Amino acid sequence: MTATLAGSTAILKRKYPKGAVPQETYSSFQNMAMMKKSTDFVGEDEAVVLQTENPQGIGASIADAQASMEQGSYKRFLLTRVELFGVARIKGQAHKAAVERNDGSLVDLWNNETKGIETSLMKDHEIYSFGNGSGVRGQLNAGVVSGTTVTLLTPEDAVNFDLNMWVQAVSDSTLSPTTRSGKTKITGIDRKLGVLTTSANWNAQIPAIGVSDYLVRASTGASGGTAVVPHGHQSWIVGGAAPGTFLGLDRNTDPVRLSGQTTAYAAGTPIEEALVDADSQIGLQWMSGEKRVVVMNNRDVANLKKQLGTKVQYDRVKSNVAGISFKTIEVEGETGPIAILANPFCPRRKAFMLTQSSWEIRGLGPVPQLQDFDKNDFLRVATDDAVEARFCSYSNTKCTLPVAQFLMTNVGA
Repeated sequence: MTATLAGSTAILKRKYPKGAVPQETYSSFQNMAMMKKSTDFVGEDEAVVLQTENPQGIGASIADAQASMEQGSYKRFLLTRVELFGVARIKGQAHKAAVERNDGSLVDLWNNETKGIETSLMKDHEIYSFGNGSGVRGQLNAGVVSGTTVTLLTPEDAVNFDLNMWVQAVSDSTLSPTTRSGKTKITGIDRKLGVLTTSANWNAQIPAIGVSDYLVRASTGASGGTAVVPHGHQSWIVGGAAPGTFLGLDRNTDPVRLSGQTTAYAAGTPIEEALVDADSQIGLQWMSGEKRVVVMNNRDVANLKKQLGTKVQYDRVKSNVAGISFKTIEVEGETGPIAILANPFCPRRKAFMLTQSSWEIRGLGPVPQLQDFDKNDFLRVATDDAVEARFCSYSNTKCTLPVAQFLMTNVGA
């Protein structure tokens, strides 16, 4: 939808130094803020090299040691970039009126629309940072899809949807789902009950939609084993005996060191016990004194606080964005206090125990950034009296130490 004069009356100046999105946006999206960031992801791809084993030339004699010689084991992921774009438009008359009221370029003046699109793009990155590259935002609760409303299996997933967002349906949350034809625009959201409304029947706009399908933002669903959106924690932390191939590397030869660990905890397990257990399992596989950070959904953190009662302790952790920190609660772990962060975009009943220093957002330029490579803040729209501003990201998420990460599922069930 193109911005109009009436919708642009509350314009304020806005600067984008070197095209980068202002840091204040990161304060709303803590998982993105916590990860290191780099802007020099040039070339076709990047080798993420891990040494998973030391040389093995050891024996009771020199001859035995020589006979047993094996070099260290080195593995390599090949990280590639994915593209995401955000576009906002303003009508010519609105632009003209704004310029006459304020000095500066279009992006200086167009606070409402540019602030909104940058926030939407950052929100998508935050959501995808917890995902597996499938682009999935929520699953339908096996029920009727013949009306104008559907209900999400997990009501808290409503936070991943926005009014006027176009969505598609896919059959599953893998990288090779069946994508249903058609799409629909969300016109209403019950954020408490997880109900999504459209202007016409869901199965009229997406004819083959299934009662247990998953929803993605239109055009961002994975296909044929290839992710369109950045890989998140659930791409790198797979666990199990056969995690399979990821970014060109067969992880089945050393699952723990190449894909981290996961555990589905039995119903009724206290959350604090699950955290202590996960911390010990990381310690068993990776002997380091580095502290861990746990990210959980707000509802799960609330339940943990109730379980801890008077034992709850509070602290703050610094992010990798200067001047931004987040309030946490703490549970005692092997290497010191484990900081627990509440994040509404973290999937419900999943907790990510992370060694934060090994995560990085690798970008070709800032993530996201104003697309002003030709020094123009905006483009003229050929078929309309309007101008257009574009934001973009060329990036992916990198993990240099999968062995030091843990995914807890069924937490607090």
